Amino acid sequence: MMFTSMQLLMLYALFSVLHEFVRADPPYTTCSNTSVSPDNTQFQQNLKGLLHSLSSNASVSKSNYFAKGNDPDRLYGLFLCYEYVGKDACEKCIKNATLDIQNLCPNSNEAVVWEEQCQLRYSNKQFFGHLDITENIWKDNSKNISEPDWYSSVVNNTLHNLTRVAAFGLGMFATGAKNVTGTQSIYAVAQCTTDLSPDECHTCLETAIVNISSCSYFPRGARFLSPSCHLKYECYPFYQMEKESISTPDPNTNM
Repeated sequence: MMFTSMQLLMLYALFSVLHEFVRADPPYTTCSNTSVSPDNTQFQQNLKGLLHSLSSNASVSKSNYFAKGNDPDRLYGLFLCYEYVGKDACEKCIKNATLDIQNLCPNSNEAVVWEEQCQLRYSNKQFFGHLDITENIWKDNSKNISEPDWYSSVVNNTLHNLTRVAAFGLGMFATGAKNVTGTQSIYAVAQCTTDLSPDECHTCLETAIVNISSCSYFPRGARFLSPSCHLKYECYPFYQMEKESISTPDPNTNM
């Protein structure tokens, strides 16, 4: 098929827009296709109360879950700040998340929003303690890698070790750094929502690794977001742990 110059320019513009969309900055969201009528005042009141409880609790905790109201309008909500985030930043992130989830998913009966440093979720279905990997989002850093096979091997080994520490250690969270070459290291974070069992956490994070590895090219850096867990690695130190919350990996994991 032959294309005119104008058609080629239009295709280039379209691909550029799609490329930027895929790599757009957060917040990222998934919104239910089922909407609730704005006239359902009980649902709206329950949602407002639930989001207020989540936001208020973020000043004292980095993760928690609540329920608000009675059936059939009962709502369940959960927030998670990434453990390397300070308390003030956590509170600010969740406040932003409560606004974004209402603006980006208006009248949805369930929704998830992922910010740069936290995530927030609500639903009219009881989801506490249930692994959910159905609404996954992953983003990647596709810059060229000089030795992709070697790099992917080091990254995969590091991530597999890290997921075991996060799932079966304390706090459903772990960080790790690994030297790839003499001048380059990778930095990674793995974390699950605190309502999961260790086995469910491990399954969620291993699913993340499978998703990342299934790409046609192995990314230099990537983040995987699901309602139940968060996995990210990069070739620069994107996190800085607070002194009191530093995660100590198991010495047997060879991080």
